Amino acid sequence: MELDEVFRYLGNWGRHQTFIFIFMNIFCCVFPGWLTMSVIFFTADPEDYHCTPPEGYYPNETIPGLVDGDGVDRVDKCNMYVVDNEGIVTGNLTTCLNGWDYETTVTGETTMITDFDLVCDKSLLAEIAASLFMGGVLVGALPIGQIPDIVGRKPVFFVSLIVEVVVGVGLVFAWNYYAILVLWVLAGMFREGLFATGFCILMEMYVPEKRALVGSLLNVIWGISMTTLAGVAYIFPNWRHMQLFMSLILLLALPFYKLTQESVRWLISQGRIEEAEDVLQYVAKFNKISSPPKRFLQELDELKLVNDQIGDEHKTNLQIDDDTKEVHKTTKGGYDKLYDQTKETNQRESKKSYENKYDALEDEKTNTKLKQHTFLDLFRTPVLLKISMILFVNCFANSIVYYGLSLDSSHLAGNKYLNFFLLGLVEIPAYICAYISMEKVGRRLSMVVTLIIAGVACIITACTPETTDSGESLRPLIITFAMIGKFMISYSFAVLFIYTPELMPTVVRNAGLGLVSFALRVGGVLAPYVIYLERVGKYLPLTILGIISIVAGILSILLPETRNRPLPETIEDGEKIYQTKAIPRERMLSIVPSDFDK
Repeated sequence: MELDEVFRYLGNWGRHQTFIFIFMNIFCCVFPGWLTMSVIFFTADPEDYHCTPPEGYYPNETIPGLVDGDGVDRVDKCNMYVVDNEGIVTGNLTTCLNGWDYETTVTGETTMITDFDLVCDKSLLAEIAASLFMGGVLVGALPIGQIPDIVGRKPVFFVSLIVEVVVGVGLVFAWNYYAILVLWVLAGMFREGLFATGFCILMEMYVPEKRALVGSLLNVIWGISMTTLAGVAYIFPNWRHMQLFMSLILLLALPFYKLTQESVRWLISQGRIEEAEDVLQYVAKFNKISSPPKRFLQELDELKLVNDQIGDEHKTNLQIDDDTKEVHKTTKGGYDKLYDQTKETNQRESKKSYENKYDALEDEKTNTKLKQHTFLDLFRTPVLLKISMILFVNCFANSIVYYGLSLDSSHLAGNKYLNFFLLGLVEIPAYICAYISMEKVGRRLSMVVTLIIAGVACIITACTPETTDSGESLRPLIITFAMIGKFMISYSFAVLFIYTPELMPTVVRNAGLGLVSFALRVGGVLAPYVIYLERVGKYLPLTILGIISIVAGILSILLPETRNRPLPETIEDGEKIYQTKAIPRERMLSIVPSDFDK
């Protein structure tokens, strides 16, 4: 039987699958989500601040007042009056000679800005700090994405978790700005090992008709992560205490190390059939399901046996000429004979499937060993090259728009903790709608429509004046379109996380996820600087974000549909992805234990 049919036999939502789903949702989504978005609180501007007056003076004596563009009286945050040697306050201005006094939302609140006075002429340093965590994820995306395809998903996940704990605790005790930047880059690098690898484990564990549901639930959990982060930040207003809590809580994963298993798809892609069989037997026992009379992967065992025989022929004959070609022909004939003897009652389509796997493995065999693939294989064939480039643009667009809108949320009036909670809350219905549309109309159309609407909403938000000519406020309209933009880009993000692994062959899937994650982090790194352009023109940031989103939506039209299609396993499968047909619904529902007796 096909591997997806083995997973159906074991139960799509068996005890083991449910455990792994909950475990990975917590440790590759909720907690890493906190680590990722906490930078918004760590680098948030204080409620207000002004220069610390000289000893013996009050702020209203030494701090000048200003009238801003809205006609509102405000205190000058970056200058103070000079006090001469005789103690007289002059009318001359100088910079804040004694530091700053900060007003915060809640008692005991501290941020990187208050710790290191990253205000006024140092305000750009706060933007750099906000972008460097994503910079670390960007730096780690390709190597962290490649390593799991070589050594496995499970070891990379747990090593990344331990490093996150060590680096996170180091951040708590670092009182040098540049030391914090270095540690933040490291935290970003290994956060990718948690999120991307854990996500890959989940997606490879489920059959095609369940992947959209699993990915959508994962996105809903991300929305819950965002809403709960607001509560965590409120409980721990001191950013160092918050960082310590978020780091140490990751240690709760270690007792479950033995209960997590390596990805069966990855083991098979590496030719480690025995280990893959052991994992499947373990899952059957965990789920209290009786193992079939024959091994789950008996067809692959036979394929591996024949492949080894081919390798022996290569070793003894060593020459590629007409005689060698005849040996190959004879060997494959032996395989057909062996197949007919052992699988007489198998369906014709199953035989054809395994013959195709035979051909793919034979082609990829070099010196009797399976070839190790890298992300460069995504650029060596025309179809995968086109798909990879479009995904790269899509990921960049989703990331820069999502993080840009999140950072721009400070323009919403009110309590920042409540605002962040509401912004997280609006994502949850978006993810639910994404699942419904992916199941009804497919991945491609869902991606195209949501990116274009998000882009239009951003441009309308940017171009709408705050008041009409008659003085009527248009702020509610601006906020409405901003929320539509956030809803749609969250919707698009949900589709993206399902769509991307479905387009990548198993042999390079984690490397491919690392590549697109690289594009995601480029967007995350640049988002703070795009928002910074508001100082040049208030309409610029969201207009730029809107154009990027619309372009990505138009390019998505060129992608293939993957709804209910089997995951591509080899590079050859990836090249034929436009011809892959959907699995008939009756076949999805017809896998019963007796199928394994055939």
